[in-house]
Amino acid sequence: MRSAAFARVVRRSIGVGLLVLGACSDDPTGVELANGSMSARVDGASWAASTAIAATYTNGVLGIAGTDGSGRSVGFGALATAPGTFTIGATSPANALVNEAGKAWQAAQSIGSGTITITAISATGATGTFQFTAAPVSGTGATGNRVVTEGVFDVTF
Repeated sequence: MRSAAFARVVRRSIGVGLLVLGACSDDPTGVELANGSMSARVDGASWAASTAIAATYTNGVLGIAGTDGSGRSVGFGALATAPGTFTIGATSPANALVNEAGKAWQAAQSIGSGTITITAISATGATGTFQFTAAPVSGTGATGNRVVTEGVFDVTF
């Protein structure tokens, strides 16, 4: 099952990005995010990556994650060899995550839903939009859904 294998790679890429971001300082003052920008609304409130952004594009797998000064991380990934809209769902190797204080919410093949739209992608960067509804990940203490809307990214690798 090829899409399941790609989904595992995407989840691992995002997971590593979120771990790296979680280790970053909580103080965004003076931090310049040299590799791009990422913002969205999470449950209706404005959110922006202000502490760190991790972006990778390897073997057609795009992974992007950002964290803010409070430690909330938002990330997503997709198998994307060209611009397009990638649906997070049962047949798509795309997923998304929200992590805050050790609690996690995910949109993937069997839970949650959403889309990632890549308007441009190359060996050096990607731009686009994203939106998703993520369900709580069992065992993390997360409850209820996290709704991410109006997501925008412009990153370099």
